[in-house]
Amino acid sequence: MHAANETYRDGSTEFEGFLAYDGARDMRRPAVLVFHQWSGCSALEMEKAEWLAGLGYAALAVDMYGKGKRGTTPEENTALMTPIVSDRALLRQRMEAAVRHVKSLPMVDSERICAIGFCFGGLCVLDLARAGVSGVRGSVSLHGLLGSFDAAKLQRPAHAATHSPTQRRKTRRVACNTTRLPTHAALRW
Repeated sequence: MHAANETYRDGSTEFEGFLAYDGARDMRRPAVLVFHQWSGCSALEMEKAEWLAGLGYAALAVDMYGKGKRGTTPEENTALMTPIVSDRALLRQRMEAAVRHVKSLPMVDSERICAIGFCFGGLCVLDLARAGVSGVRGSVSLHGLLGSFDAAKLQRPAHAATHSPTQRRKTRRVACNTTRLPTHAALRW
């Protein structure tokens, strides 16, 4: 099992997530982006990434704040989260940086990506689903923040409007029971 910190960039900003996958397998596999709660990428998200890797996925615990930026108190957490929640364009830019990075990994099937998120991360995955980013087929928000969202400011890619009804149904499939997710071999997406 490969499990280690993973650095990626968005312009001049460096992020440090955590990547886990079964290194013994040489085939491409679906990827799961794990978005963190308000304190930043922590042991919780890393444990989820390792658990998902054990099921056959490549899992990236995403860093939305920047390398080394983590909160330890409610005040610090609020100070980290608020600017990103207030600027949905920045939120989307950082999410798309994580998607681009995971798509670039040689072990990832770039057309089979999904995302899960906790609290602030739940807000992230809801916005990611709304954005219609190519290759992202599902999002699961776990007790996600449901703050205001201005759909008029969201610019969906042109391909999002041209999906057939069958493609739209495939995009909406999500696994709801997180205690027993299917293994990679059992998935038909």
